[in-house]
Amino acid sequence: MRLKLIDRLLLVLLTLFVIALAAGCFAVALQLVPQAALDELVRRVYAYPVNAIILGVAGLLLLALAIKLLFAREGAKTPPQPQAALVKAGENGSVFISLEALNAMVQKHCRANARVRDCESHVCVVPAGVSIRLKLAAMPDTTLPELTQELQTTLKEYIQSLSGIAVAEIAIMIVSAPGNARARVD
Repeated sequence: MRLKLIDRLLLVLLTLFVIALAAGCFAVALQLVPQAALDELVRRVYAYPVNAIILGVAGLLLLALAIKLLFAREGAKTPPQPQAALVKAGENGSVFISLEALNAMVQKHCRANARVRDCESHVCVVPAGVSIRLKLAAMPDTTLPELTQELQTTLKEYIQSLSGIAVAEIAIMIVSAPGNARARVD
């Protein structure tokens, strides 16, 4: 997970503080710090209210910092997905087609097939062109391998001939098989 720059800086500061605190604990445990010095430090905190306030604020800041870092999110967001596919780029400019338009073409072609009861589709841009995902409800007495093979072939030809965009893949999921009473695509 990559943290935002500010979160990384806060993490460095918190780590440095924890290192200093750990070194102080070791120094006390090994009796490198005289007990009189510790007694004087504690006495100053209790004797002067300003020192107690400073210590309390520092504790609250460290607590808030630790909680913020505990719930830190990734800094880099996923890049936005393209909303159109490139049809042609020439010396006069570029031609794009929206993914909604391609999706409408896919829907029209699938619903024109008499063996398809219902269809849900999703089109996305991939490096080799576009990728199409279909969820189909088939009519009763339909041979699924035949239907899916024919639909993949004819849909690829249909999209490529009308839009000029290469179809990289067509993935089909049958969500309602022939003979099943349920006909809706969820």
